[in-house]
Amino acid sequence: MARPIDLLREGRKEELWRMCCGFMDLNLEQFMAIQRRLMAEQIEYLKGSSLGRKLMRGAMPSSVDEFRAAVPLTTYGDYIPELTEKMEETLPVQPAQWVRTSGYTGKYAVKWIPMSARYVEELEKLCGAIVMLCMADYRGDMRGMKQHLKVLSTFASPPYASGVIASLLQQAVNCDFLPSNAAELNFIDKVKKGFAEALDEGLDGFGGLPSVLVTVGEQLKQQSSSMNKKELLGRRRALFRVLKGLLKSRLAGRAMLPRDLWKVRGILGGGRDSAVFKKRVDEMWGRTPLELYAGSEGGIYAVQAWDYSTMTFTPNLNFYEFIPEREHFKWQMDHSYRPKTVLLDEVEAGQCYEVILTNLHGGALTRYRVGDVVRITSLRNEAAGIALPQMVFERRADDLIDIAGF
Repeated sequence: MARPIDLLREGRKEELWRMCCGFMDLNLEQFMAIQRRLMAEQIEYLKGSSLGRKLMRGAMPSSVDEFRAAVPLTTYGDYIPELTEKMEETLPVQPAQWVRTSGYTGKYAVKWIPMSARYVEELEKLCGAIVMLCMADYRGDMRGMKQHLKVLSTFASPPYASGVIASLLQQAVNCDFLPSNAAELNFIDKVKKGFAEALDEGLDGFGGLPSVLVTVGEQLKQQSSSMNKKELLGRRRALFRVLKGLLKSRLAGRAMLPRDLWKVRGILGGGRDSAVFKKRVDEMWGRTPLELYAGSEGGIYAVQAWDYSTMTFTPNLNFYEFIPEREHFKWQMDHSYRPKTVLLDEVEAGQCYEVILTNLHGGALTRYRVGDVVRITSLRNEAAGIALPQMVFERRADDLIDIAGF
């Protein structure tokens, strides 16, 4: 089976767009058909594993509707010790990779999430999609798509979720991360060295927290007038870039901004601060960050389109259910209450929902409470021509505050 990088190397860009971003062309009936088909496969995987039988409490559902009626909702505590101790023999499918994230104080030090080989393949396509979408100005826009895009990396290293996504992104489109030895550096040194290399090699994109971009832009404004150009005499490309940037900024009557140094093609803005900082990022860098909704437990859940407004769910990594806000409140008042869920074709515009997911392709998490509340803003994106419900992240549903953005 062809991978994204195969199509890119062969110049088959239209096919590449369809492979990675084609889910935005689906209507709701097609989206739900994919969800139900993959979930029916997942039920069989769960039946065949000891962890799956444990989570289903002895139920043997023969349909998606029976599964939803019989299987209880879960939290990470239901996966101890199977996931915390990486008991691979208990899982629905042998994992190809493990992802980790922070644990819960007093309960477990680390959350480990397994990903099957097929799950990784599907996630790689979505990693390709977010690169294309962050550079697109319209549907199918592949003008900026090429190999060896220079990307400043502020991601963590695998097995952290952002590091796994970064690694798959690199595999999907063969981009070059700056700095070249990012894995060996701490976060601050990684950013400093990355920007130093970008002065020489150029910069096509950025992945990480928009707040970092704003901080770097502010520092550059403050330091532009006192920049030591003698240090750049041995680096002709860097010196030319800085002098050109200074000229642009002086003609504009302001301090130098990052957009004076680089013409950035795309920015991926993960984390909760995307909506807060996106205007400032655009002012400084000349490009709006593309927002995505992602997490350690389920990879990439939803992503903005080329209009940079609301987000569209992805159909091929997780089966989604949604607890309506009124049901969530009933559960808050009485934790013995079993809240009812709806599917994506049953959500209502303007309403908030707690997100429930089941990992597909032999994954482990089953009717899992992620702890997030999203708001469905509309049942379609008219401006972008997307015939699927649109969402924005609203808030956490539990008492957990996630600082890292995943």
